[in-house]
Amino acid sequence: MAKVLITGVGALSCVHKFPIPATGSAQLTVGGIGVLTRSVVLNTVPACTVPVSQGITPCTKVASMDGAKKLTVGGDPVVLDTEQGTTNGADGALAPTITATPLQPKLTAT
Repeated sequence: MAKVLITGVGALSCVHKFPIPATGSAQLTVGGIGVLTRSVVLNTVPACTVPVSQGITPCTKVASMDGAKKLTVGGDPVVLDTEQGTTNGADGALAPTITATPLQPKLTAT
């Protein structure tokens, strides 16, 4: 089973390895720390400061983010470490994917 993502530096990062500083929900927490939901991640501005050069542009928004099928907070799917997401940035031939890193081992979902 996949791990639920919680608020924390490094939970989500863009293709350039800069954080996506989303704030977790106060309605569902793990160890007192809010879990990340799809709509919050979609409305978070990445902290990407990669310099613009040929084929490289910084990430300025989250373009897409999947969410859990069965676990929601107020109808908003939580984000799992196995979910797929993209930003609007570019890094040559690399896809602008979001990297998810679980910061807690306790809560899992599908």
